[in-house]
Amino acid sequence: MEITINSIRDQFAKLIDSNTSYSPEEFKSLEEARESLIKRVFENTRDFEQLTQAMIDDQAEDYGGYLDGAKVGDWVFGWDECWVSQTTVDGWLFDSSQLIGKSNNHINDIANYIENDMILDCLTEKNNSEQ
Repeated sequence: MEITINSIRDQFAKLIDSNTSYSPEEFKSLEEARESLIKRVFENTRDFEQLTQAMIDDQAEDYGGYLDGAKVGDWVFGWDECWVSQTTVDGWLFDSSQLIGKSNNHINDIANYIENDMILDCLTEKNNSEQ
């Protein structure tokens, strides 16, 4: 699965509704928020690598739990200062899904959900194609 600006835009279109809110301190309009967050999601979903023993060793002390369920050769996602397993992203997706469709339906929550969903789809596809 290739993550593109258009695929992200399509996901936002499906999830934004009349209850969607945004932070006026952060954005001037819902449209500005949407466009800015589409770009953020795109930029945040670029870093995928196959896990090596060196990667596991490098982050074992500070970020070991983020690789739960992963083994050498699996595809992982680069997040912040560490690598993250498919299992971890699946947990993130579940957590972010709990915030979608609520009465305030905040656009930042929508962006986090879309980001997690697209990352999980990519990891699932990459890891399943390797088997």
